[in-house]
Amino acid sequence: MVEKKYVIDDRGSFKGGLITLSIVTIIGIALFIWSSINYEEYSELTQSLKTGRVDRKGIAPTIYGWTMFGVPLFIIGILFMLLSKNFKIEGLIIDDNGVLLNREGIRNTLIPFNNIKETEVYINSDPEVENKTPELLIKMKDPGLIAKNQFFPFSILAKKKYVDKEEPIRISAIDLKEYDINEINRFIQEKLN
Repeated sequence: MVEKKYVIDDRGSFKGGLITLSIVTIIGIALFIWSSINYEEYSELTQSLKTGRVDRKGIAPTIYGWTMFGVPLFIIGILFMLLSKNFKIEGLIIDDNGVLLNREGIRNTLIPFNNIKETEVYINSDPEVENKTPELLIKMKDPGLIAKNQFFPFSILAKKKYVDKEEPIRISAIDLKEYDINEINRFIQEKLN
């Protein structure tokens, strides 16, 4: 018997986002260094007539202020992205072993079929919602499995989303463009029976 396997490899787009964020961070660091070196030259002291407060104004203090807060946030974003995904494995694999998730903050977690309660293809029926893209919803018996397999702080986020709020795993038909979402749903439901 031929093993069915559905694979979504989103590593390229994820790496593209990581590279973009890294370039923006490097530019921010360069601007921070430039503004630190040229702080006095490209700024002037101003005094408010109303309050008497003295401030530095100019391009260097502005860049310095923005990059002083922006660069650390970008670095945290890069670390967050690096910890949220295992780049050696595809983003989603559905095969005879279960559903392997390696995306959206869920790092390299196998959900065996015996932990899946039910699946359904969901299309939002609200007339005010413009996006009518079908989604495959996977509801789990023990959603704590996802939280157990994550690094801190992802374990907290996964616990809040999947355990506390009991949200299903959502896989959009856009992500599954190479496959029929109904066929994948039937495949999983056959494994559940």
